[in-house]
Amino acid sequence: MRSDEEVREVLADVEMRMITAVEGLDPRLKFAYDTWQSREAQSEKRIEDHESRERLLTNEIYQLVTFASAFQSLLLTAVAQATQLHCRNVGIPLTLSSFATVVTIAGVWQTKNIITQLKRTLSTEVKAREGYSARLQALAELGNEFSAARLSQLRFEQAAAAPGTSRWVTYNDFVVVCVLLLGVICFLFIYRILCNA
Repeated sequence: MRSDEEVREVLADVEMRMITAVEGLDPRLKFAYDTWQSREAQSEKRIEDHESRERLLTNEIYQLVTFASAFQSLLLTAVAQATQLHCRNVGIPLTLSSFATVVTIAGVWQTKNIITQLKRTLSTEVKAREGYSARLQALAELGNEFSAARLSQLRFEQAAAAPGTSRWVTYNDFVVVCVLLLGVICFLFIYRILCNA
């Protein structure tokens, strides 16, 4: 695996070769090159923004689960140490536990759906950036020989190389199941503490 320094050197070398190859281009091709370069930079910025937002949303899921766990722990501790609670008033702690579980699952599920939409958009942006990069590279390699036929060929190659989508259970689905299990376990323990003591 290459170090960051080696990657930067390779990218700088490729960029220098592209600049020298573009200097003698036809004005229309130069305009296309500048446009594609600008769109590639915009696409890269959007990709960085999407990745940053995805990290923030994942962090939000962690915070929701942490809050739910702390609330369930606090509720279990309060029930275990309460002397005034008995089986006849078990409904209040069970309702609180159930409500906390449902709210947490709803929050995680909603955030998961936002992340899924963001990943779809990110995938589209990555494909667009790769398309602009391929066009720029082809234009730099072919120079004034670049044509609309070559552009069509690049689009066809990109469409053929597009990966399929996966339907595997995601990490966030696992988190939802864990929160549900925690809620059920707390529900059962609260009932057992109050009604079987």
